[in-house]
Amino acid sequence: MTMDHRVASGWDWFDVEIMDAWGRLNDHLCPQCGRPLAIHDHDKPSDYKAAFFTCTATQRLDELQKQWEQSPQGKKDKAAQDKGLHPERARRWFTYTAAEGLPSST
Repeated sequence: MTMDHRVASGWDWFDVEIMDAWGRLNDHLCPQCGRPLAIHDHDKPSDYKAAFFTCTATQRLDELQKQWEQSPQGKKDKAAQDKGLHPERARRWFTYTAAEGLPSST
């Protein structure tokens, strides 16, 4: 995308500068892990450890979505998918705690 095209499509000079800087930064990062490419010139696999954490909110979302699939509405969704429709396209799933409450749109 040329600068003229970006400016013509509503980008101002600051937007262009930010995207150009972001592109230059990414040119020097490993596309897989995000570390600077120069690190990989001298490291070896044994230098790294691995770790993970489980997001309990996402875990609960998975459980509830599975229950949803078995519900009457979930079965209607499946029937719609079998007809080539995509009911999930308009649906946005999210998690919240009792302390947080439902998100508001305001």
